[in-house]
Amino acid sequence: MRGLGEGSVYALLAFGFVIIFKSMGVISFAQPALMLSGAVLVTYLVTSVNFYLAVVLAAAAVALLAVGVERTVLRPMIGKNQCS
Repeated sequence: MRGLGEGSVYALLAFGFVIIFKSMGVISFAQPALMLSGAVLVTYLVTSVNFYLAVVLAAAAVALLAVGVERTVLRPMIGKNQCS
């Protein structure tokens, strides 16, 4: 069962690469870094709050971080305006 779980994570990661490349035409290696930052944040938060709450908080924090990366790095790379 552990292999199935790890394979699912790799499949979701690859699916994310495909979606980003098809929509923006740019290969973004920020996605694995965001996934790792979410895992580290959950590990940090689980010492002070419930595990499920830590997952929700980490997902929200990483989503905000991802929006920031998309607006400041990815959009200028493909030549789109940051405001639209």
